[in-house]
Amino acid sequence: AAAAVQQQAQYLGEVAETIVAKAAELGCEAIAMGCSGKGMLAGLVLGSVARKVIHLATLPVTLVK
Repeated sequence: AAAAVQQQAQYLGEVAETIVAKAAELGCEAIAMGCSGKGMLAGLVLGSVARKVIHLATLPVTLVK
């Protein structure tokens, strides 16, 4: 069984772009992340990091509410 990767660090830059770039740098097979679940209207008005990660990523993205 594969071991989970645990890493804690601080990065500067756009959040979604940084998540996708770091996943690629680490050679990840997928991205798993939490989402706020504020609903469709809030996502359209406020934007959504999760939505942007899904758009930018070339690997599978799993969202957890």
